[in-house]
Amino acid sequence: MRLRDELPVDHEPATVHRCGAALCGVILLVSGLLGFADHC
Repeated sequence: MRLRDELPVDHEPATVHRCGAALCGVILLVSGLLGFADHC
């Protein structure tokens, strides 16, 4: 049993959600680094 067989076929909203989540992660990372740099 492979994991790919268990996952549903990738559809367009999943790609949009994945890109949005990656963008939110980058924004959180950058704001955290800027806050840490401002604190030091």
